[in-house]
Amino acid sequence: MSAGENGWPFQAWQQIAIRRFGLAPSEFWAMPVCDWLALLSGLNTGGLDRETLTRLLEIYPDEETENGHNATGD
Repeated sequence: MSAGENGWPFQAWQQIAIRRFGLAPSEFWAMPVCDWLALLSGLNTGGLDRETLTRLLEIYPDEETENGHNATGD
């Protein structure tokens, strides 16, 4: 990655954002540098922990359909 005049490789990063992460250019440019660096370094790639998952399930419970099954068919 070659750095621009200011020492930051923004053009290369923008291409990574678009091609690898599927971000729109406007989304990339709106993102704080610290968030972009965290995304690049792979932080928070471990998924949800049990406590967070439980909290989300309480907030957004599975809804049953008319036949008594949830969206996954269970």
